[in-house]
Amino acid sequence: MRRAPSIRSRLALLVLASVAPAALLAVGLLVLEHRHDRDRLEGNSIAIARAMVHAIDRELVSMAASAQVLATSQRVRSGQFDAFRQQADEVTKLRIGSNIVLSGPYGRQLLNTLRPPQEPLPMHGNPGQLREVFAT
Repeated sequence: MRRAPSIRSRLALLVLASVAPAALLAVGLLVLEHRHDRDRLEGNSIAIARAMVHAIDRELVSMAASAQVLATSQRVRSGQFDAFRQQADEVTKLRIGSNIVLSGPYGRQLLNTLRPPQEPLPMHGNPGQLREVFAT
């Protein structure tokens, strides 16, 4: 003959039956919140990366425009390097952390805005690369 469950076991079962759905709901909500936070973080990271790419692109375009303006200067073509240096110094004042180096076809630097105007200038650091630039 089988014994009926005790009151204590029935109470324990009743407590378990009432707490289990709340616990499962809490776990489910935590999982959903974690997924939502992860998705939001991923979206924010992508937005920050895109903003950085756009900022870098703008800076590169601006630097290229400055270089093109200096490259078309008549002062360079006529060999007036002192006057060209003034132009180059103005550009570097606007571009923090930049300098301008003008090299001749045989590797000798003709102008370097990081060096004082009367100081002798060194040879270009990578003559093979410089030859390739002049060849193309």
